[in-house]
Amino acid sequence: MTTRLNNQISTNPILLSVSQYEQNITENPAEVSNYWYLGLALLLEGREEEAQLTWMTPILEFGEEESEQWLQELTAILLNTAQQQEENSNLKLAWIIRQHIKEFIPDDINNLLKIIELNIDLQIEEWEVNINQLIATICELTETPIFEEDLLVKVIEKLVHLDPVTPPVFVDQLVDAFIPHLSTSATITAVSEVMRYS
Repeated sequence: MTTRLNNQISTNPILLSVSQYEQNITENPAEVSNYWYLGLALLLEGREEEAQLTWMTPILEFGEEESEQWLQELTAILLNTAQQQEENSNLKLAWIIRQHIKEFIPDDINNLLKIIELNIDLQIEEWEVNINQLIATICELTETPIFEEDLLVKVIEKLVHLDPVTPPVFVDQLVDAFIPHLSTSATITAVSEVMRYS
């Protein structure tokens, strides 16, 4: 008997074991959410390559007609899990999950900001690559981007605190890229305050 899953993406999904998801897929291979959760269970076990293959299986087996909707479902599940890991102070796991989100949606501004923040918190010195990607993403947009302005301020503060005397040039470039897109004067003031003390 297939273990029933709630098709809604809940705020606290209860993950089954890898073997339970594998059995669900065997019994009902057309239910794509089983692939999403199996991949997540594999990822949480540190089996990243298997997770990626599992996530790609429905697209390869069932065609690409619904791939955009499926990608949205998968990234919502991954984002929810990354946020849970952050709340539980499992920052390394959150960082890994967010890297997979970045593979699926490379121009997600909030995800890129969060990855940069996690890079700093975990002392993973890849922030410059991610900042350059974020700047390029912002500069290529033709519409006003939607992003968490408070998260931007927090990331800028953390970047400045890395070397308050002489912050890296890319911090100024990041601020310059975002300034035209800030929606409130409070955010502009907060960014200005951070940069003034650097």
